[in-house]
Amino acid sequence: MSIMGWRMKYHKSNVKVALFGTCRIAFTRNHFSCTDFDNAISFVHTTKEILQLFRFITRQIEIPDSVNRYCSKSVP
Repeated sequence: MSIMGWRMKYHKSNVKVALFGTCRIAFTRNHFSCTDFDNAISFVHTTKEILQLFRFITRQIEIPDSVNRYCSKSVP
């Protein structure tokens, strides 16, 4: 389904889009209701990075704080 087709189908629903990717997908905010999840994490650029992020947020893996501070915007 195209972006416009998806928008036509879901634009009046409570569906929110979670953005995973680079700054190139930021335009999506102009067309859909989005979560703020992407503001809490760093941009991911590869499928491997996205899968690692999914595993981290579902607690399948643990990233030590000493490394995580380089991976996430939310960790000081």
